[in-house]
Amino acid sequence: MNKIEYNFSPSLKLNATNSENVIEAFKERTEHYYFGPLILLNEKKFGFAATSVLASLIDILAKVENRDSENSNNRKKYTTWPEDNIGLEPELVFLVIIQILSTSIF
Repeated sequence: MNKIEYNFSPSLKLNATNSENVIEAFKERTEHYYFGPLILLNEKKFGFAATSVLASLIDILAKVENRDSENSNNRKKYTTWPEDNIGLEPELVFLVIIQILSTSIF
């Protein structure tokens, strides 16, 4: 049986990550796996899918920053991380999501 190799980023295999390349690989990962699809989905007016990717992006960024590999305290993660890191109050996060959905659907 063939062994499956997983990519950490488009140009780096998961088992090849180390302390010297992981920061650049994480940048590449977020640009290619999150921001690129977010832009495309929003341009195509696929708001629900864009919102799902956005939630996934917030999730991974909050996990990395908080070293939360066990998904603890999800409510706090989604309400405080955007405010603490990108200056969006919790209410604005939901307004942004609603805006994405409403401009994409109608």
